[in-house]
Amino acid sequence: MRWLAIDTSGGTTVGVVEAPDGGALVELASHVNPDPRGHVEALTPMIGRALADAELTPGEVDAVVVGTGPAPFTGLRVGIASASAFARGVGCVVRGVSSLDAIAWSTHGSVVVATDARRREVYWAAYAGGLGPADHAWRVQEPAVGPPSDVLDWVTANRGQVIGPATAIYPELASEGSAEATVTPMGLVGVACASMRVGTPTPLTPLYLRRPDVHVGAGRKRAT
Repeated sequence: MRWLAIDTSGGTTVGVVEAPDGGALVELASHVNPDPRGHVEALTPMIGRALADAELTPGEVDAVVVGTGPAPFTGLRVGIASASAFARGVGCVVRGVSSLDAIAWSTHGSVVVATDARRREVYWAAYAGGLGPADHAWRVQEPAVGPPSDVLDWVTANRGQVIGPATAIYPELASEGSAEATVTPMGLVGVACASMRVGTPTPLTPLYLRRPDVHVGAGRKRAT
């Protein structure tokens, strides 16, 4: 099964991964643009390059997986809409998985994954050691948004290592040997495949975690 993987929760990540029945995942192509605001311009050309590197036409893709965040509204909207449009165009299935889950996929110990949420806050979730996406008890703290101190409080009470892009932004989250792990095509496909094996839903539901900044006005007040 050949997967096109897309994530726009931070920068833009696109890749192609082969998932043989009962075999190990094989990454055929991977491209990353670290710009957290250039998703619209970067995504379509990156998809084209990834397919070319994998020597595939769009019609040879069997499934699409897209990161659902948490992340700001605009970036997620670009990734999810593009993944849906591609899947509909070629007639294949599309799955959504948490971008935090994708980062945690390759770890083995108890970890907290933290990414930049801007406004001096982080998106984060915690995962149990020795388990994986196929285990219902793998994620022990659902995705949340808050100050880095929330993560430190969790680690103090529950132990675990903090990984993810936020460790490079907030030194207090980093520890000796901590990894600045990021979303990868392999992680996205790994979580999607594990979820499908056990029947866990993989909806295209974006994880915004914040209220919109734009509010509808109440209308003009009448002068008296």
